[in-house]
Amino acid sequence: MYIMRNKEIMMNQLVKKSNIGLYKGNTKWSMTKYFESTGCKKQVSFRMMEYLGHVIDTPTVGALGNDNGKAPDVVIGEKMKLTKFRVGDYRRTLEMRFTKTEVLELCEEVMKEVA
Repeated sequence: MYIMRNKEIMMNQLVKKSNIGLYKGNTKWSMTKYFESTGCKKQVSFRMMEYLGHVIDTPTVGALGNDNGKAPDVVIGEKMKLTKFRVGDYRRTLEMRFTKTEVLELCEEVMKEVA
């Protein structure tokens, strides 16, 4: 228990916030994205961009063959190696942080990376 606490303290000391994004040592955790539609800058994590990529690529057909227009959290979770509850957290975070036009801009960027 004591070793884990020291490890957490050391990790928190390594994390520093700059105007570009969050860093852990030399590893970049997120990027600052400027949205042309709203004219503001917001932090977007690379994992969130990966989530959007999986949402775009995953077919929306459910287990019973009916199409409800949503990709199942379980399928996205298997691709990202997460639980379906954590995938739901990503979805809710996107809903709270970004407007529809900002999400569309992020999706455009993901599509450009794939192509």
